Formats: sequence, structure tokens, C-alpha cells
Amino acid sequence: MMARWPKSSYFITIMDLHADHERMVGRMLNSLLSIQRLTLLEHQFTTATATATATTTTTTNLRTLDVLRAVSFNHARYVQGGLFYPFTTPTLDANAADDAFIASVNSAGNDQLRCFAIRNVAVAANKIMHSKTAHASVRAGASGKKC
Repeated sequence: MMARWPKSSYFITIMDLHADHERMVGRMLNSLLSIQRLTLLEHQFTTATATATATTTTTTNLRTLDVLRAVSFNHARYVQGGLFYPFTTPTLDANAADDAFIASVNSAGNDQLRCFAIRNVAVAANKIMHSKTAHASVRAGASGKKC
């Protein structure tokens, strides 16, 4: 029989995997879409474009808009059509496929983790567009305009 608790004891807690996953996805997307990282990317693009023009070498370099499109609309391993699928293009015929479109929107809305990631991307893009400290080319890329 123990008269008191031992000097070193353990603590049991309940893990919320959903909240942990949301936090980790938020950190990953905020790191990927940070203003400093995108500014460096735009600087690399400008430097590579000037170098390629001088040496007549063609290279494919990414800009802010390319990164946002890749995160939002490119196919991923587990998400067909990207995070914002089925909202890819506004070319829906009013007479056809309305029920299929609504069903795909409803099925995309049922995935809570995906909705959280979509919200994170949208918040990050909005923050970049309205940041006074972001470079103009980064803000323009976040707004969907090519410089």
C-alpha cells in the first residue's frame, strides 16, 4: 500500500486526430504559401528569365500564380481534380449535368479535412493579396494576374 503518489507519474490524455491533422495541414500550407517563400520564388523567376533571355535557354520556372494553381487545381494522390474540385472552370451547360455537379459539390463538402485545407489555401491567398509588405509581383500572382 502506497501512502502517496510516486515522484514520477504519467499523464493520460485523449488525442483528437482530426484537430491534429487540421493543425499540421495548416502549418504545411502556411509554410508553402508564406510571403517570404513566394517572394524568393518570384525573385528566382525574374533572375532565371533575365539569364535565359541573355543565353537563349528556355526553362520552366514557377511563379506565385503557378504555385497557387498547383495547390488548388492539380490532381493529387487522394483528391481527384485538386482541392477545389469540382470548381475548376465555369463552363457548365445550364441544361446538362446540373445534378451531377451538385452531387459532386455535396460529396466534396462532406470531407471535413479537405474543406479545412481549402479554407487554409483561400485564407493564405487572401492574406498575400492584401499584405502591404508583400512584393507587388507576389500580390499580383495571388490575385490571379500575370505580370
